[in-house]
Amino acid sequence: MHDHELGAALLREAKDYKALNNKQQETHNLTLLSYALARRGLEPLPVNNDKHCADLVAHDTATGENFNIQLKGRLTVRSKYLGKRVWVAFPAPDHRSFLIYPHDLVHEALRTSGRWMKPGTVPHEMGDWDQGGWNLDLVRYVILNAKGIVLRVFD
Repeated sequence: MHDHELGAALLREAKDYKALNNKQQETHNLTLLSYALARRGLEPLPVNNDKHCADLVAHDTATGENFNIQLKGRLTVRSKYLGKRVWVAFPAPDHRSFLIYPHDLVHEALRTSGRWMKPGTVPHEMGDWDQGGWNLDLVRYVILNAKGIVLRVFD
């Protein structure tokens, strides 16, 4: 690619998020989340093969601790994440913040409350579950009952 071709590409109008395909949306969200984490002293390290339930490892430079983060498009609980110390992050509709939460705490809070579960689900048998959109009651519940955090991308 020639220098002038890159310049022309950089001057293009930004695409609307909804016009992006699934992989482009994931890249967009991963970039915004990485930026928000980096601003808080965490080194975001993308994982190319997320078979261990992480799209990203956030390395805390102050403590040396690593946090596995699974990026989703909505609030999600998966049985395959249980016991793996996974945090889940998903964007707000305006993509200016993310809800990030410890997976197992949300699983337990939702399981014991029985609220927001699909009809016919027995709480102790809760398996995979997700909630589309940005349900404010559910977001508040996750923050208050399961240590969820709203992480702003831009202040």
